[in-house]
Amino acid sequence: MHITKRGDIIVDRYGNYYYAVARQGDTIQLVNAFMDLTMRRRIDDDYIELHKGKLVGERSLELLKGHLDMIMNKKNRFKLIPLETLEQHFTVIIDNLIDHN
Repeated sequence: MHITKRGDIIVDRYGNYYYAVARQGDTIQLVNAFMDLTMRRRIDDDYIELHKGKLVGERSLELLKGHLDMIMNKKNRFKLIPLETLEQHFTVIIDNLIDHN
């Protein structure tokens, strides 16, 4: 089974979304997609100017919803994969507090 890191979205039975960030052999590491999008954004003066007055996670949520919409409407090559399906092929590690340094 091919998984595109930070492209395919994995969804669990509760509606949480994850990205694959690493794979080693039959083990795949997932992180919460919203947290990943939030933690990969650097805040600089331009970002502050563009998003002044918005909620901190608003932009990350917009990006995730847009990515999901494109997958659901087949506007890109990425897939929405149930976590249960992924677990049939890999040992899954979910790390929601991954360090992005």
